[in-house]
Amino acid sequence: MTQTEYKIYIDSIIRRVEAARLRVSPHHIVKIVAVSKYSTCQEIEALYNIGQRAFGENKVQDLREKSKELEELPLEWHFIGNLQKNKINNLLDINPSLFQGLDSFELAQELQKKTRTTQPKLKRPAPDQLRKRGIQTRRYARRCRCYLQTDPSRMPQYYPQRGDEHRCAYRR
Repeated sequence: MTQTEYKIYIDSIIRRVEAARLRVSPHHIVKIVAVSKYSTCQEIEALYNIGQRAFGENKVQDLREKSKELEELPLEWHFIGNLQKNKINNLLDINPSLFQGLDSFELAQELQKKTRTTQPKLKRPAPDQLRKRGIQTRRYARRCRCYLQTDPSRMPQYYPQRGDEHRCAYRR
């Protein structure tokens, strides 16, 4: 493909995505990630030259090769495939902008061990706000409990925030 053909193709994709976004909500922000699974580095560079900055790869080895070969370009790499536990260190060495393949709680625990991060703070609506929205409080609490299952010594604390929402933080 020539650069003009790439530009026409990308513009048609952007028009379709923008039309779909406006049908859903004009307030949503959408980022187009070009999947580079079968693309060569020259094709990725051609897309970069017409304005595409985010690229997704589904294999750690391919992501490593392409990111090294194209390291002079300020690309935003996304890992979009399933990740095996034995490849976590390889992925963390590459340091992609976004990891979109988290599909199990065990993998999340392993990633947390490797990165030594703390649990995120959960923004949690008050129970009466949940009921107003038609969400059952028990079901919501059940979903939040998965954070406590890893370390039962952590107890939730609620700090008032704007409006009726609360921030759920965890003690160590």
